[in-house]
Amino acid sequence: ESGEIISLILIKHYTLADLQSEYAAIGLPTFVAPIDYEIDVYKVVYWTLNPMGTGLTHASGAAFIPLNYPSGAPMMIYNHGTTLYDSGVPSNLGGEVQIGIPFTATGYLLCMPDYLGLGEGPGRHPFVHAKSEATCGVDMLRATRNLCDTLGVALNDQIFVTGY
Repeated sequence: ESGEIISLILIKHYTLADLQSEYAAIGLPTFVAPIDYEIDVYKVVYWTLNPMGTGLTHASGAAFIPLNYPSGAPMMIYNHGTTLYDSGVPSNLGGEVQIGIPFTATGYLLCMPDYLGLGEGPGRHPFVHAKSEATCGVDMLRATRNLCDTLGVALNDQIFVTGY
């Protein structure tokens, strides 16, 4: 069903030193987004609706988990701008991932869908197709919740939406 995880893999662990280096590379001062938590990033492949909404297909995305968060973490979804190449999608740590890192370093559990036809998704990306980008996002949130259940990561009831 929509949001059910097909596969997942830990693709990156950011230590506090790694995060300091990432911030320095993009010129982000820590007073803007404090580095409070190390981060694990998972590539998540999950079920979602096809572009016509008539059946299921699979899509992928990246889930950024703040480690050792003291209580239920708030969730955030960042919907990136369109990219033309799989190398630019979040689950391949490309493109706008640098936008997501500071959110997670401050304590948000962040998910970033790749969208249909990008990353691990089959077929072509339906460029500027609001319905499929929305369903990918909602199903990525569901898949990330399932991931949190698997990992024993507590969430609170807050969801923040940003990006495209």
